[in-house]
Amino acid sequence: MLRNIIANNKAVTLVETMMTVFIFMLVSGALYSTVVLGERSGMENIIKIEHQQEVRKAAERLKHDLSKSGSGQITGVPVGGASSSISFNVATGATFTGNPVWSSSITYALAGSDSNQLTRTQNGVAVIVANNISSIQFSRSVHDIVEVTVTGQYPDDLLDPDDQDRSIEKISATLSFVVHLRN
Repeated sequence: MLRNIIANNKAVTLVETMMTVFIFMLVSGALYSTVVLGERSGMENIIKIEHQQEVRKAAERLKHDLSKSGSGQITGVPVGGASSSISFNVATGATFTGNPVWSSSITYALAGSDSNQLTRTQNGVAVIVANNISSIQFSRSVHDIVEVTVTGQYPDDLLDPDDQDRSIEKISATLSFVVHLRN
């Protein structure tokens, strides 16, 4: 076979070899770029889902506690007003006459070094409920309903600290819900 190529003077030239290598490099570069973009997109989606779960976790804990509170047990959020923190008592049982027994005060507020952790404080013990919460708003338009809006924002520098042009935007999630208080 080699004799036929040499005999027919149909050898591969240096230019043809270089063009083949150049085309191979272009295809390899395109494939690499596709893989890198896919990986980055996948990581961003994973972080987005984890962050949404964090906001949902905060909302569920708030719903659980607030639904056990009475309208007269809420402090810090007057009817017709709004606040970034709330304090309340929850029913822990009942007396033999049927009156509720109330717990010590429970407070939900943002805390932490960057005020980005939602904490639940009772008897001086603070428990972190959720992280990366940028704001929380409690409001009461009527006596027995508390409206809550929780917004979480994942800082962009944690997504990719080497990304100098900040091409990854901040990931945020907002969840609003209403809690009906017990009578």
